Amino acid sequence: MATKARKPRLKPKKRSNRSWRVQLDALARSVVLERDGHRCVRCGSDQWVQWSHVYTRRILCLRWDPRNSKALCASCHRWWHDNPAESGPWWVEWAGEHVAEELARIRKQLPHIDFEDVERMLKEGSWTS
Repeated sequence: MATKARKPRLKPKKRSNRSWRVQLDALARSVVLERDGHRCVRCGSDQWVQWSHVYTRRILCLRWDPRNSKALCASCHRWWHDNPAESGPWWVEWAGEHVAEELARIRKQLPHIDFEDVERMLKEGSWTS
């Protein structure tokens, strides 16, 4: 039995959201760890350094914004999640009040994000600080 020939695609296949997320996560993680010298910004350790977010990664308009991330060792990352009354003010002092206010403003607005714009901004380092 002969198989039917497929019609050629007129448009290139669109990348899935999951594919974008995986690629942008890796790029943003790399940008943040490089910025922070591959060391924990709280204790200075270079062991088990992780990409940590201020606002949850579910908020896509902030997920890849380097200002919403920091490098923390596993121990300090655990402290971050277990002690919000201490870790929040610590982060504001570390990042600066202007950054905290800007991220809170963006979070309230929940603007639409474009994966290609995010990729370009991460590669160019054009996120404002």
